[in-house]
Amino acid sequence: MKKSHLLTISFLLSIIGILILQMISVYISPPITEIKNIDYSKNKILKLRGNIESIRLTKEYSKLTLKDNSGKINIYVPKEYNFSKNATIEVIGKITEYNNYYQIFPEKIFYLT
Repeated sequence: MKKSHLLTISFLLSIIGILILQMISVYISPPITEIKNIDYSKNKILKLRGNIESIRLTKEYSKLTLKDNSGKINIYVPKEYNFSKNATIEVIGKITEYNNYYQIFPEKIFYLT
């Protein structure tokens, strides 16, 4: 086989593999983590479920305190979103640290009630 044919085949297989991984990733979600069991590795993606205990508006974000049976954590979301206290939500996001406090910046939020 010619070198150009092998290069074309390997390129096409790489693109096909990337597309398959992207399609599969839509259906894969991290398991729900209790707040007390969070691995506080920065930029780790995790999934939490709990009730909104409090809402505080800042200049740029709404600060939600999410509470489950094991603890609490702050979640920062853009102000455009409307949340209600005591609503049950599911959050997929990255954990970050700011001023020695851990917080979640969500990628997806689902209202459950």
